[in-house]
Amino acid sequence: MSNLDKDWERIAKLLYRKGIISLCSGALVAKRAITAPVGRIDSSLSYEHVYIDENIRFDYFKPKEPTSKHALLLCPGSAYAYPPQRSHHAWAQYLCKKLGWPVFIVHHRLSPKYAFPVPYDDALDTINWIINQAQVYHFSPDKVVLVGESSGAATVAAVCHAFRDAQKKAVCHQVLIYPTLDADTIVDDPNYQDDFLVEKNNRSKMLEVYRRYYAPGNPSDPRAWPLNFSNYRDLPPATILLASLDRFYHDGSQYFDRLQAHDTPATLQSYDGVTHGFISFIPNVKKAVLANRWLVSHLKKTVLGTSEERAYSPET
Repeated sequence: MSNLDKDWERIAKLLYRKGIISLCSGALVAKRAITAPVGRIDSSLSYEHVYIDENIRFDYFKPKEPTSKHALLLCPGSAYAYPPQRSHHAWAQYLCKKLGWPVFIVHHRLSPKYAFPVPYDDALDTINWIINQAQVYHFSPDKVVLVGESSGAATVAAVCHAFRDAQKKAVCHQVLIYPTLDADTIVDDPNYQDDFLVEKNNRSKMLEVYRRYYAPGNPSDPRAWPLNFSNYRDLPPATILLASLDRFYHDGSQYFDRLQAHDTPATLQSYDGVTHGFISFIPNVKKAVLANRWLVSHLKKTVLGTSEERAYSPET
């Protein structure tokens, strides 16, 4: 694992000792269980789990003194099959505290019992419901930032396309973190040999599991695989955050190229020495801390017009 960041390598070895090898065997949810805090809610925030019905559920974190009328809606990585974990709560609390915005974690029913497109439809319904209740939750319905991780990033991308097509001006910015966007492309790149979550030659196996169990049906369905959309114009400005050793790296970089080619503002940020899943390892991995600091300062700069971004480059 010579190319791995040292902090990240330490976590990788822990995962290997625990017998967690591949995303195909559920490594992501098990990884989060290992690294998750005990579920404490920060005293500076209020928290509520909201259950409207089986397809509309979310976690709600609110700062005691919001700094703007923006809201952040978070679609966590789930492979469409795993619920949000405690580490997502810790991540959401970090973003809520640092941004001063309410943060919502979007839930959905789970594959394979509820196969795709049910997870996407649930997420879309939940996002729409939250936006329609903006006055209740004290944010402006046209100042929504959507953040997605892994499969959640695919959901965010697809929701932005749906809103554009419906002429719904709600999302002011989208953040896609190591998104999974393409069902078919297998990239053979030696740089990815250290991706312990998606092992060498294992992307094809993972995609097979996705297609068979979690997102069955048409592998060209852009709601599951947004690189199959044809029109990338007039979408919300995008930030794409990638891990250099991730076997899905090219999904995000291709999406960035598509956005730029269609004149949609986009920023690409990549972190060396880390793999798929690193973003929620706060505070255990320095690159995860740096990535989250950069994301917060970048959103303040691009969405609010403030400038703190200079301090948190990938190698700071």
